[in-house]
Amino acid sequence: MIFLVVSLATNLGAGPVAAAVYVPELANRAAAAPAAATFNPNLLLTGSSSAAEPSIRTDRFGRSFVIAPTGVPAGCKAFRVSHDGSTSTFLGFPDHTAGGGDCDWAIGPQETATLPGFGTPTDDDLAYSSLTLANITTGKSNDGGATFGPPNAFSQQIAGDDRMWMAADPRLNSLGFDDVYMTYHDVTALDIELGVSRDGGQTYIQNGPIINNVDVLPAQWGEPAGNGLGNIVARRSAAGQLTLYSIFVTPDSAVDNVSQGAAGTSNFNRVYEAVGADHHLAQLRGLSRPDRCTLRPHLPDHGRRCRGHRLRHLDRRQPHHVQGRRDRDRLEPSHGAGPDREPGRR
Repeated sequence: MIFLVVSLATNLGAGPVAAAVYVPELANRAAAAPAAATFNPNLLLTGSSSAAEPSIRTDRFGRSFVIAPTGVPAGCKAFRVSHDGSTSTFLGFPDHTAGGGDCDWAIGPQETATLPGFGTPTDDDLAYSSLTLANITTGKSNDGGATFGPPNAFSQQIAGDDRMWMAADPRLNSLGFDDVYMTYHDVTALDIELGVSRDGGQTYIQNGPIINNVDVLPAQWGEPAGNGLGNIVARRSAAGQLTLYSIFVTPDSAVDNVSQGAAGTSNFNRVYEAVGADHHLAQLRGLSRPDRCTLRPHLPDHGRRCRGHRLRHLDRRQPHHVQGRRDRDRLEPSHGAGPDREPGRR
């Protein structure tokens, strides 16, 4: 296979094709293209009848954990699947059927500390969330889903919640637990809130909204049409710095928001990415951009509020065009280690 690099240099007097160069590196790369991916036979998960909209995470042993809602108050069904995808185990209802509107997982590293009522950790931290709409039920397992602690039926300080997403810090905190981050919709204000757990996902402290009203005016994302929330990713760079990523969608503008509200539609076609670092952890671990967050002095030191996240705007109608508030706020490709997941939308 021969690759030609074409140069157009008519301003130098050259013709339309000024040079054709053979590039052996590109030819070798094409010759070494990987084979097409294949999948094992599809596995019907034991006990999965009536389950819908599942979420999946994988622990360090390669076993996958699936959780799926069955409706309120039927609860969230949980499953563990073997590394090769050949067998599954029904783990029951971690939320004790307290929720079931939506469900999600976050998996963090095996903890070195233990909450009262839990055994010695033997597997990665497995934190779950289950929506009741009035609030979000949360809890965790530290033994691969063999047992779950008592469900916390009112984990968030803001009542009236909808679709939540979770992510765990890839590194333990100074207490020996995982930090777990949860975004969710505040259905009263139509805002997107952030809750933070310092004990592996059992309890949470309210942090703050992820939408910066300077970047995106409330008239565009609030009443009447609102906005849509995607998932959250927690990542550490090779240098150990923690960054949180989340996404959301809005109408075109304040005018479009009013029009869609009147029409009863939700044709959101503005996609924003919020990128932020935690203020408390920034002070302890040298994270970037601590100036963007402020402490809330009436809460414990882990009850911090970060509202000034960096945003970049992706125009759906011009998918290759990226708009940033400022050039220094545009995201650069990252090369550090850490779990990632393709953002979704809800």
